[in-house]
Amino acid sequence: MDQTHGISPELLKSRLERIATELRVCYPKAVLLFGSAVAFLDDPRTTPRPHDLDILLVADNPLLDADMKNITPPVELHRFRSGEVIAVARSLRYNSKAVALSKLYAKNLAKQHARDVILAAILLGPNYNDFGIEQIDVGGRPDSRDYSRHLILSGHGWWQRLTAWALERRNLLQRLADKMIMADRFA
Repeated sequence: MDQTHGISPELLKSRLERIATELRVCYPKAVLLFGSAVAFLDDPRTTPRPHDLDILLVADNPLLDADMKNITPPVELHRFRSGEVIAVARSLRYNSKAVALSKLYAKNLAKQHARDVILAAILLGPNYNDFGIEQIDVGGRPDSRDYSRHLILSGHGWWQRLTAWALERRNLLQRLADKMIMADRFA
């Protein structure tokens, strides 16, 4: 065990496997790790030990027997229904940047949580700032963490198809063409 951080990358990886296994009971479309644990896995010598494991779960079925209570560091589960995730991806694909950003930030204000903004950053990848998404302020200062960094624990194919679909920005004429041939829905 790495004494400077309290947890080794190997132990963390085994816990992530357990989490992915536990979450299979709800037949998820995708399970992703994001946040400080990803940075820790990338460089455990210079990155502090994560305080929690941020898990993005895309599932339409309820969590019945998933036991996340005795995992250290604790799991913070961010559950989305597939329709919610697809709606964010659809907005990134078809809406103007101004409309997409206003939808994201309006939800952020209404829910008092940046989960949709973080989801959009994960979908857009490292260049999410180019889209106009700004870092989340923590105590009046910009947060230096990269919200696009993630590790896919399950649902690789579905998540990669969704990401590719969201990243293919469409202009108004392309959107109308997609709508005419009924290709404007993610399947």
